[in-house]
Amino acid sequence: MYIGLVLIELLLCLLYSGTNSKRNKRIIWYVGCAMMWLTLGLRSSHTGGDTIQYVNKFVALQEHSWTEVPLLVKKDYGFYYLSKLIGTVCAEPTWYLLTISFLSCIGVWKIIDSNSKNPLLSLFFYITIGNFLFIMTGIRQAVAMSFCLLSVECIQKRQPGRFLLLIMLAISCHHSAMLFFPMYFIAVMKVNIRTILVDLVFIILVYFNFESFLELSNELLEYDYGVENVSNGMMFYMFLLIIVFLALLTKKVWIQSIKDTVIMNLGMISAFIWTLRLISRTAERPALYWLNAMPIVLTNSVISFSRMRTRRIILMAVIVVSLFFYYRRVADMSYAFFWQ
Repeated sequence: MYIGLVLIELLLCLLYSGTNSKRNKRIIWYVGCAMMWLTLGLRSSHTGGDTIQYVNKFVALQEHSWTEVPLLVKKDYGFYYLSKLIGTVCAEPTWYLLTISFLSCIGVWKIIDSNSKNPLLSLFFYITIGNFLFIMTGIRQAVAMSFCLLSVECIQKRQPGRFLLLIMLAISCHHSAMLFFPMYFIAVMKVNIRTILVDLVFIILVYFNFESFLELSNELLEYDYGVENVSNGMMFYMFLLIIVFLALLTKKVWIQSIKDTVIMNLGMISAFIWTLRLISRTAERPALYWLNAMPIVLTNSVISFSRMRTRRIILMAVIVVSLFFYYRRVADMSYAFFWQ
């Protein structure tokens, strides 16, 4: 199923690029979104590392009153109130997964549709190198990330009230979303040598003081994470750096407004934060909030190459590499629909 989905999305990319009809492009876009949503929402309760735990909690919540919700969970009450609300409409686990999957995807679809020069291609990259597989297991954070992605438009339009509301909703679902709050100020900074150097200096300081930074994060976010040394992640990190390089190479072509600047900054920050992932796996979860922008940065950068032959070569190369990373992740993962 994993491979089938990505092949369908790739076919839709070809159809999208091959038509000049705006109506047909919208239809193809909706089909691509629907395929992604149904794959997530119609999965079995045992597909995805933590899915069964969330489903069991959802079922348990329906047996208790609204006032008892805070007694059943330790934190992130907003998510569980949301689960309780979903259960008042229908208590079936499949309905729950369909609804939660839609809420997890709507922010992804919105930011891609509003900012990508080829939404279907960005959706394909999101599935292959983004957070698609994470949505299946990190359900609370996936919903929080979706609210954060909806808030990106508020950053671009300088709407602090709406931005704060969406971030508060995100924090109520997963308190790690508070890390996204500074983006209202950081994401609008011009992409130039000075800002890149500032970002690099900050990451270097954190890199060499990671344990102290982790202790501060644990206290702020009420975690108890320790340093988890890993031996992988370098290849994906190098791929992120290549995307940043392509973006910087073509930024004069596709960065034409504050909208593009915000997306570019989000993508660059994801690569910088992934540097910390080389020290410890604990840095991966926070980095995922910014990784959502990378499929858009990659798409806009590749499409901005003026020479057709160069554009096609680079596009084929990044598609192959993204498929490679995707296959490595799903090779040992099983998928089952809710009826299986």
